[in-house]
Amino acid sequence: MNKKMLAVLILLAVAALACTCNLPFGPKQQTPPPPPPQTNVLFQDDFSNSGSGWEVGDYDTGNVGYKDGVYSVTSSNTSSTM
Repeated sequence: MNKKMLAVLILLAVAALACTCNLPFGPKQQTPPPPPPQTNVLFQDDFSNSGSGWEVGDYDTGNVGYKDGVYSVTSSNTSSTM
């Protein structure tokens, strides 16, 4: 086997080995820290239950209610005073 072929094979082997190693350089995949614990929370709702008590209705100036897993408030009033 000639020297050029051997050099290419060694280079390929080193490249393959480098791809399988967890080397200390490069971007690291870190998990974000957990959110801080909530203190003094008076009320919390993820709006997954549409029967949790929030108002639902259609009015002349807009509507309120559950929509796609969120609580939606829409105003169709275009004046700046109510």
